[in-house]
Amino acid sequence: MKVSIKEARKQIGYLLDRAKKGEEVILTRRGIPEGKIIAFENNDSGNMGLPDLSDLHESIKVSGKPLSEIVVEEREERY
Repeated sequence: MKVSIKEARKQIGYLLDRAKKGEEVILTRRGIPEGKIIAFENNDSGNMGLPDLSDLHESIKVSGKPLSEIVVEEREERY
């Protein structure tokens, strides 16, 4: 399937669906091929999500006063 870049802007979702189904989508500018839309080969379409940071959070040790308490004290000292 060939589609102009101008039309592709209007139909990007549709074109991505076509590419996901295995169809070759060629983007053209003034009739000249400029690029191609292809789908990822894996099933999740590149949606890796966010990494699990629970181990990192547990490894961080906080000492001293909470920051909110320090801010309140600093404000009280100013006035």
